[in-house]
Amino acid sequence: RISEERFNLAVSGAKDGIWDWDLTNNTVYYSSHWKSMLGYDEDEILPDFASFENLLHPEDKKFALENIQKYLSKEIAGFEMIIRLKAKSGEYRWIHTRGEALFDKDAKAYRMCGSHTDVTENIIAAQKLKELNATKDKFFSIIAHDLRNPFNVLNNYLDILVKDLDHLEKDDVKEIISDLHSTSKSTYDLLNNLLTWSRTQTNKLKLNLEKYNLLELVKFVKYQIANQAKQKRISIELNSKQNIYVNSDRAMIETVIRNIISNAIKFTNEDGKVIIDIALKSNFAVVSISDTGVGMDKETVGKLFKIEEDVSTLGTNLEKGTGLGLILCKEFVERNNGSISCESELSKGSKFIFTVPLAN
Repeated sequence: RISEERFNLAVSGAKDGIWDWDLTNNTVYYSSHWKSMLGYDEDEILPDFASFENLLHPEDKKFALENIQKYLSKEIAGFEMIIRLKAKSGEYRWIHTRGEALFDKDAKAYRMCGSHTDVTENIIAAQKLKELNATKDKFFSIIAHDLRNPFNVLNNYLDILVKDLDHLEKDDVKEIISDLHSTSKSTYDLLNNLLTWSRTQTNKLKLNLEKYNLLELVKFVKYQIANQAKQKRISIELNSKQNIYVNSDRAMIETVIRNIISNAIKFTNEDGKVIIDIALKSNFAVVSISDTGVGMDKETVGKLFKIEEDVSTLGTNLEKGTGLGLILCKEFVERNNGSISCESELSKGSKFIFTVPLAN
């Protein structure tokens, strides 16, 4: 009795859930804390193995069941795993489960006991730390390479102008000045994105919600970016004519639209096309920006919007980028309670789709 009291007190203090599985009749005892850890009342979990199986996350089910079977058949020495179980609220909690089985003289398991520990906060913290490290690495990578390289170009051109201006032909000077202008503009855009991004990471960029006409904003950005498209003889078609009013941070959504259209122009060959559509779905405006460009394979699409991935590639006219623009787009869209995705196929172009909440 003293031993049992000591065990119960230790388990209660540790805040772990206890399970005891009788394999002979497939019944399972789940302790009160095992159930309450997931938000369930005492009578909401049936005392059988199916209750556990039904709570498993679909992506974890195969792994968990195979791991249990390997342990019971003595393919592995110990039983321990981290899985996701569905809480009463509908969310999934990360659970660290470990246990030990009792075997008969024929090496057949007849009972297995163990504990559950909720490690959701630890998993989230680890993921956050991973994202912060990736953010730091990306930040220093941009400073070390993407900012330094254009300044080298600027310095080299300026050296030529300082030393050889009197000996250069007029056409050569015009070409150098044109390259200087292009490099300084792209560097300024990069620096602007970098500063904006750093403000989002330190939560210094405040959300300024307002009601405005999304169609007019798209037209404004289309006008702003017309010269960039003209240089590659790319047409920008706006198929929508309906005035749609949304409630979001206008400056953030403007940045999203500009970045996506700029990318579309960047990865589309001359005489190509960029098409913009705006539709309504539930309580959101859905903006689709598609192009007739080079497209991407599934692996590249899967890496988009991820700070830890490096997907920066040259455009069709060797335009440089850092991959930072799309990361900004994702952060801005999600801050405004929207979502963003991409559909693409090699040699068949890309389509970026994002949503913005409608105004009341």
